[in-house]
Amino acid sequence: MTETVRHEVRKDAKQLRYAIGFLDGAWPKAHRREQRSRFTRQLTRLQDSLGALNDLAVASASRDTMFATCDPITAARLGARLESLLSSQSESQARLLRSHTIQHISFGPSPTGWKRSSDIACRCLICGYLLRSMTTDYETCLCGEMSVDIAAGRFGSWLGDQSIEVVRLLPRDE
Repeated sequence: MTETVRHEVRKDAKQLRYAIGFLDGAWPKAHRREQRSRFTRQLTRLQDSLGALNDLAVASASRDTMFATCDPITAARLGARLESLLSSQSESQARLLRSHTIQHISFGPSPTGWKRSSDIACRCLICGYLLRSMTTDYETCLCGEMSVDIAAGRFGSWLGDQSIEVVRLLPRDE
């Protein structure tokens, strides 16, 4: 998703959240209000995640001037740390995409639960980040919506399991 499209989706989510709030009185039953409330919380999380991705894009674009008011040593350290964070995740994802073809399996877990295998990954539908299922530690995607927790043996998303795309990583023929 491009930065422009991501920004438009964020604005659309905001308008939808406001429209739902405007129609609050039209929800006659308590359980419907709870559904609306849950949906509104998810829209808010979506907006926050898209905003965080936008912040990363802005930080990346303005990294040369971001620390201009700091003393030179602090500016150099902060700039190097930001560059390291941005480039390591970008390079890791680029390497994965160069060496594999992505095949869609499902959205959310299978009826028997989350599958763990060296050829299985999950893709965040917000930021597109791929998390391998056989990682050895806790890891999150770029926007923070999706995580893999090996100790718990599962993937998770603040937007619900159905917002996680399960994919197979097929090695490309060199």
